[in-house]
Amino acid sequence: MAPAIVTKSDFLNTYISQTHAERSYQKCKDILPPKPSKSLAKTVGCLMTDGYLDVRPRDKSIQYSYIGYFSKYDTELIKFNNHFSKVFNAKGKIREWGVRKTGTSKGCIILNAQACRILTLTGVPPGDKTKSKYSIPSWVLNSKPLQVEFLRTIFDCEGSIGKDKGTHSWAIRYSMYKQEPLSDNTIDFLNTIRDMLFQFGVTTSKPYITDTYTRTKDNQKMVGYVIKIRRKDSIISFHKNIGFEIPYKQKRLKKAIKEFLS
Repeated sequence: MAPAIVTKSDFLNTYISQTHAERSYQKCKDILPPKPSKSLAKTVGCLMTDGYLDVRPRDKSIQYSYIGYFSKYDTELIKFNNHFSKVFNAKGKIREWGVRKTGTSKGCIILNAQACRILTLTGVPPGDKTKSKYSIPSWVLNSKPLQVEFLRTIFDCEGSIGKDKGTHSWAIRYSMYKQEPLSDNTIDFLNTIRDMLFQFGVTTSKPYITDTYTRTKDNQKMVGYVIKIRRKDSIISFHKNIGFEIPYKQKRLKKAIKEFLS
């Protein structure tokens, strides 16, 4: 039997006060330990890309607050809410979230401190992901079906497909931004994605810098890295084995395949 992703002991150890820990555990004991599943892989994939766990220091302890997933598409927020509900037996509310770097968006906001704690233990980095080290959870890497769900989800969130300006050839891209001192972790993360894709017949470029900018809120230099799927056979394998769930991205992928086979 595979070890549990998150045990009762793991959960209790996120508290300083064991009295509070036991009281909180009683509220979520029915969902512990979470089982590796399609819905958990998708939930974690969403939160590791376009999501946020509000976790911050408070006095001598750590406060776990809300879970947020952000998108301009209601359909994506609804899907996230449904997958989250299958794992945690709770749902959030979809609401306007204002202006972000990539434009306006909405958020699926879930006020559930217990689920927030559990998700950090499954491998989701809390707070600002651009200034923390993290990796793809081992429970995802140990299962090919879960790898497919995780890859499809993160490519829906951070991937794109189109024709390169210079060559006018189709390419699928996956990009990731972090503060400059964490560039090694960015490269490691992208290389893990490359290794996962390779198992499904998909070859990518090595990670390379695509953009840099200085973030105004903290004057930090941000570095963006990208990996590209350029080869026709790899794009065909991506379509066959992974694909997109976002309709317009999947439509572009099918258009590329049609051109390849015509």
